[in-house]
Amino acid sequence: MIQKLHEQVKHKIEKSNLTYQNQANKHRKEVVFRPGDLVLIHLKKDRFPTNRKGRLIPWSKGPFEVLERIHDNAYKIDLPRDNNVLATFNVSDLSLYINDEYMLI
Repeated sequence: MIQKLHEQVKHKIEKSNLTYQNQANKHRKEVVFRPGDLVLIHLKKDRFPTNRKGRLIPWSKGPFEVLERIHDNAYKIDLPRDNNVLATFNVSDLSLYINDEYMLI
């Protein structure tokens, strides 16, 4: 009887974990950058304290080139030396650069 109760509890825990996982992953999307892609870097106060001093300063900087893919969510970016920041970024801090120059005919 106790073993049956343990199995029921284990099944309920697995079911609730799956529900939590589905809810957490609902708004996530998989983003993959290739070496050579141009990306924008989101400037966060903890990583770029000198660049984020006010509300009217842009929230992103770039475009920068992706050098290599380290893992599913980590990329090495070609940054200038004057930033004094490590060149490895999480995918949540990057967004694809879209060149929006329009040709007038």
